[in-house]
Amino acid sequence: MKTYEMYMYLPYKQRVDGSNPSVPTGEIKISLLFCMYYFLYILFSETLNKYYIGSTSNIEERLKKHNHIHKGFTAAGQPWILIYSETYHSKSEALAREKQLKSWKNRSRIESLIKKNFSSVGSEHPD
Repeated sequence: MKTYEMYMYLPYKQRVDGSNPSVPTGEIKISLLFCMYYFLYILFSETLNKYYIGSTSNIEERLKKHNHIHKGFTAAGQPWILIYSETYHSKSEALAREKQLKSWKNRSRIESLIKKNFSSVGSEHPD
């Protein structure tokens, strides 16, 4: 997680008889906490009848890049369809999971993982 600091200058709140200003004058430091997630994803190409496993911090943009005209493995398989994803709090966790799935080198094992995910969702994805 990343923390960003921001400084604001707040104007003095007009004093009303019998009250104290609720906001002090001058500089106030505000810390903002941003959570960044990383994703492991599996794409499927009907054209190639193949799966592609990857990881990213922006799954929507990454899918657009896979489906955009370019050179590389995914260029020939367009359109790619996102069929599975997992969310992680760190890039290293997502990369480790990507490496694990790529080491399987077994289509039926990957399909079993995808099917297990669909069956856990319930009636939204009937067989």
